[in-house]
Amino acid sequence: MHNDLIGFCGFKKCEEGYDLDEANKILRNLIRAIKPKIQEIYQGFIYEKPKYKRQGNPYEIYAEAAWSYLAPQEEFTNDLHFTFSLSETSFFIGLTIPHNAGQRWQRLKAICQDDNLFREFESLLFELRSKLPNIYLEFLQRHYVRRTDGVIDGIIELNLDTINGNPEENVKKNKALWEGLRNTLARKTSYNGQLMIRTRYFFKEHPEMENENFKDEIIRAITAFKPMYEFLSQSS
Repeated sequence: MHNDLIGFCGFKKCEEGYDLDEANKILRNLIRAIKPKIQEIYQGFIYEKPKYKRQGNPYEIYAEAAWSYLAPQEEFTNDLHFTFSLSETSFFIGLTIPHNAGQRWQRLKAICQDDNLFREFESLLFELRSKLPNIYLEFLQRHYVRRTDGVIDGIIELNLDTINGNPEENVKKNKALWEGLRNTLARKTSYNGQLMIRTRYFFKEHPEMENENFKDEIIRAITAFKPMYEFLSQSS
């Protein structure tokens, strides 16, 4: 009730430990606070998670985390959308290419198969990194049990800084990870595969997350994804 009345007031860390129900309430209030502005930037992004509640998955391999999305379709897995997640240590915003977004996957595969397009893709990622912290790319392959419980069969996750290394962040260069991800994306076939490009904000690095004005930073971050969104939305 308290959260419903006051709306989003920052990401408050619970001293007693992570509370998934409370995290869901905070995330719901955040989405509703930023949605009007996001719709101005990304027309049609009106759909969010209909229910914010505890969801158990007997095959989950991640730590518990609240999650939601803003999408241009009610069936959000059919097209590019933004994913949001709040865990005990961090909050992330991800531009997601889901498995069912066939046209977007055709575009992404064409990008990965063409050196010029791939260099442009890489340049847009570095531009994003210059504006936002901790850019990660995550590719998942999974299947579902009874069409409800997702099982992760394979995962590739890399910090964008591993491409060239980042001494300031103590990230060592490992370009083989990037080359492996490119090859995987270019060869994706009939299995359920998803790519997420995301920025992570860690509580330890961003104490301002506990302030209600942090929603303005979130809007800025989502706006920074616009060139990448438009690039991935083009026809190939």
